[in-house]
Amino acid sequence: MKKTLKVLLAVVITPIALFLILTLLLYCPPVQKWAVEKAAQVASEKTGMRITVEQLRLSFPLDLRLQGLKALQPNYSLPGKTDTIADVRSLTTHVQMLPLLSGRVEVDWLTFKGLRMNTDQLIGDLRIKADLERLHLVSHGVSLGEERAKVNLADIRGGYIDVALGDTMPKDTAKKEVLWKIDVDRLQLADTDFRLHLPGDTMSVKAHFGEATAQRAVLQLKDNTYKVGALDWHDGALAYDQNFVPRAKRGFDAAHISLSDLHLGIDSFCYAANTIDLRIRAAHFAEQSGMRVNTLKGTFHTDSTRLALEDFHLTMPETDLKGTFRMDMNAFADRHPGQMLARLAGHTALGDLRPFLASLPADVVGALPKSRITVKGQLTGNLQRATLQNIHLRMDRHFDLTATGRVENLTATNRLRADLRLKGRTEDLDFAYHFLPREVREMVRLPKGIGFNGSVGITPSAYTADLRVTEGSGWLHIDGAYHATTAHYDARLEATRFDLSHFLPTMELGVLTGHLTAEGRGTDVLSPRSTAIVRADIRQMSYGDYTLDGIRADLQLHKGRMTAKVDSRNPMVGGKFGFSGRVDGKRIDGHFRGQIAHADLARLGVKDYPFVLSGYADVEVGSNL
Repeated sequence: MKKTLKVLLAVVITPIALFLILTLLLYCPPVQKWAVEKAAQVASEKTGMRITVEQLRLSFPLDLRLQGLKALQPNYSLPGKTDTIADVRSLTTHVQMLPLLSGRVEVDWLTFKGLRMNTDQLIGDLRIKADLERLHLVSHGVSLGEERAKVNLADIRGGYIDVALGDTMPKDTAKKEVLWKIDVDRLQLADTDFRLHLPGDTMSVKAHFGEATAQRAVLQLKDNTYKVGALDWHDGALAYDQNFVPRAKRGFDAAHISLSDLHLGIDSFCYAANTIDLRIRAAHFAEQSGMRVNTLKGTFHTDSTRLALEDFHLTMPETDLKGTFRMDMNAFADRHPGQMLARLAGHTALGDLRPFLASLPADVVGALPKSRITVKGQLTGNLQRATLQNIHLRMDRHFDLTATGRVENLTATNRLRADLRLKGRTEDLDFAYHFLPREVREMVRLPKGIGFNGSVGITPSAYTADLRVTEGSGWLHIDGAYHATTAHYDARLEATRFDLSHFLPTMELGVLTGHLTAEGRGTDVLSPRSTAIVRADIRQMSYGDYTLDGIRADLQLHKGRMTAKVDSRNPMVGGKFGFSGRVDGKRIDGHFRGQIAHADLARLGVKDYPFVLSGYADVEVGSNL
């Protein structure tokens, strides 16, 4: 009986003893070397790779030290060449043993030094390339069966990570779908570059992390969704490119954004379906166009078609603005541009706006004032057609303006169109001449101290206005239109002590008080090509050396034929009379008839000495002016 028990005990104990002996042998360096070589051989045969390990040390229970791990895969496109899948200078790790029995992996630490890797097509349609000086991981909660991983700490220092998502190449249907979900409590990066490529390489993102910490990150590899609960990023750089969109030659390019000197604080980040959403707590950076941002807060969204910054607060060297900004990526395109919305309140200046004005002619930008611009209101549209909603602009020493309406073709002054409701006051407007056609610049001046309230319209060939204008002690209400190509005009004027010479210095007009309606073509009344129908009640007015006070007149001019009826209490000519005749260049010929109360020929320029007439006149008149 005792013998039988001994035999049974030996049968039970022997396998256990052998297992323990074999397990203990694994901690012996010679056995470890043999086991590693055998494992590398088997792994190479199974994977089709060439896997080698220079040295391995295993301490109880599962403390692993490994050096010189390499995994090479044949390059099927270049015969005789190989691709490096993994190249690890050294690896140390401590894994808890008991959780492994239930399919869980608890890693107290896993540290790579000198890590180079390329997943190629090993993880579905996700490809990750990396070359890192150091990668340190702590992970308590890896479930192999559920394909879930909990990473308590990931610390990355030196090198780069390159991620390509969902390439356009056909998926390998024979591969098992990757369902892994990875939760990262804390990710630390230092002196590390990151590159992200979207499907077909249509869009790419490049980032440099001088020092960064991310918390509560979630990586869902199945649907390429990546989230971060909070991020603090310092001494960084960020570039965003739509790779198939041509680059702008100068100025801000929404399809190719490059930030440097980047310091960023984010409270939430999500990338999913080629879309980026993030809430910016604080930001500081410089952009390649010359724009520099000192602080930025708000909610940011971008995808392949549009960019948005909601409820933001932005400060730049000369700017402090709050508002909302949305823009289609093609908003600045020459053909079929997208839309832009800017709802702003605050102030800015030309120095900060230059990157967005690159499409304007250099002489126009150079003429713009550099003073602070206070702004409030909403702008929608693009450079081809923009709508203004209660825009209030104020620039000290230049203007204070409120505008509502639309403007078209801002970058082409010869095709400029506008329909605006305006109210405000101006001072120095010399810069505005650069926006006017040459023929208008030669005729019109914009004096200081103009007040205005009304509406104006501009087309490439016409100007319209229904506007009350004040200047000095005078005011003028004008409701009319002028067509530059035909010189046709149609106007109704009412004025009190309004000095026209301040606005039209070449026309020898003086201070105006009175009423006037005029319709015609051409401003030279002596030209046979001019036409006019004018009704006037002039209480105060001058034209050159002529005083036109106290005149009520009706005048018609057509093809050189002029008729006029005048009721005058003018100091130069008084009475009731009419004229019918012809004008041709500098000559007037016609018939003058009426009761003349007085006519001062000297003041009329007919005589060079005092000579006053009165009486009834019925004469033929001819004069070479």
